[in-house]
Amino acid sequence: MMKRHVILVFVVILIFTSGCASMRAVPLERSFWQDKGKRVGIAMALLPKPELDVQVTTTAMILGRSFLQTDDHQFGDYAVIMHETDGLRKAFDNIEAECFDNVRRLFIQELGTQGFDAFRVDQPVDVQTLPRFNGGSDALHACRDYRDVGTSAGADYLIVFDIRRYGAVCRYIDLNNYGVDVFVEPAAEMIDVSSNRVVWRTGAGYGSLSRLVDASCDRPDHIPIILDSLHDALDVAGQDLVKDFFSGKDALKP
Repeated sequence: MMKRHVILVFVVILIFTSGCASMRAVPLERSFWQDKGKRVGIAMALLPKPELDVQVTTTAMILGRSFLQTDDHQFGDYAVIMHETDGLRKAFDNIEAECFDNVRRLFIQELGTQGFDAFRVDQPVDVQTLPRFNGGSDALHACRDYRDVGTSAGADYLIVFDIRRYGAVCRYIDLNNYGVDVFVEPAAEMIDVSSNRVVWRTGAGYGSLSRLVDASCDRPDHIPIILDSLHDALDVAGQDLVKDFFSGKDALKP
């Protein structure tokens, strides 16, 4: 039994220290700024649908006093909550994935001022269907093989923006919606197309963005407010990616 545990621990360590599993942050290489004239494709990953998370806390009466307890069956016992959040859920289903268009425009513009030939890649990258990359053993190579995607786009470097999760949380006590917040978990990386090496990556530890919304999930007239807040959060998350990528370029000026 002890031997099996040792083997299991070894496998876990191996997985988390390998290049594909770690997804650790990679600061932008300073040498990148010397590659002026190179073509940089700016792409979006194929994004998931936004999430609507309903968190319900119930009050229980014990010896005449009211206590709060978390209900693990968020929807099963709450047909009313399901019904009153249905409009918001349907609105989320119709959100378009082109949420980082402004960020791509900023990247193209700023990279152009730095002497790069940056351009938009219109076709979303379905990262999960790309073949696994087996040509490198260190953490500086992407888990998936982007070389065909980058070559087809005519890029020397490929920047892929992604969103791991985004959406809203509706918080209830019994049948009363007392709060709602929107959240975004962005991610991005830049790949050297010739080698599939990661030149820049935000990493698994890149922080999520969350903000409260002055609205109620149970009011149909508040759906536009929640959608606008989610779009604003996406825009802020995109601006943070711009700052992360371009933060070191000014240090190279004489």
